[in-house]
Amino acid sequence: MGVAQRPPAAPAFHLVEVNGAPALLVTTHGRPYGVFQLRVDEDGRVRDVYLVVNPDKLAHLTPPEDPGPLAPFAPFAPPNDAS
Repeated sequence: MGVAQRPPAAPAFHLVEVNGAPALLVTTHGRPYGVFQLRVDEDGRVRDVYLVVNPDKLAHLTPPEDPGPLAPFAPFAPPNDAS
């Protein structure tokens, strides 16, 4: 299994449907970077986790025109504690 060494620049997240199931499409600069999908059983337990970052397998995906409430991503910054 391979994992990207660096996170994508300026990621945006889109809720999409891939292979008939909900998925999270991660884009950078408007292009697909990866797809994250969970397979959940009837009891709500996660059984499989799928992550695809192969550009050849992502080439057919296009991000929705309206990115929705998940994009753009703003990194979490904890508040300054000046006490």
